[in-house]
Amino acid sequence: MSEWSVKLFECFAAPIAYLWSYCIPCGIACMQATSARLIVPEDNAPIKACLFAVFLCCFGNGLNRTEIRKHLSINGSYVEDCFLSWCLPCCAMVQEWREVMKAKGKQEDEFIWKAYSEYNSV
Repeated sequence: MSEWSVKLFECFAAPIAYLWSYCIPCGIACMQATSARLIVPEDNAPIKACLFAVFLCCFGNGLNRTEIRKHLSINGSYVEDCFLSWCLPCCAMVQEWREVMKAKGKQEDEFIWKAYSEYNSV
């Protein structure tokens, strides 16, 4: 197991991702659905991630973050993931996004719509 290679408070290094998660209604849910699609290429992964984020709020975001951590072999716990999703949702989401993009060998500040359409056939 390893640590996050992207620090939590480096969220402004990807300003478009930060603004998307902050300003767009359900932006975090969209980002988590796309991250799930890139990490877990099963058909229902993005749908589950989006529904968890929308209907379970920080608990769903924490669950999605936990799944990302497991697939990328990153240390942490579900309680910590929920806490970060409650207190710092945008920074937590940008950290996840950048970590997923780095794992896929892509630019960490890639636009979400480009990432989803380009990797839709994962």
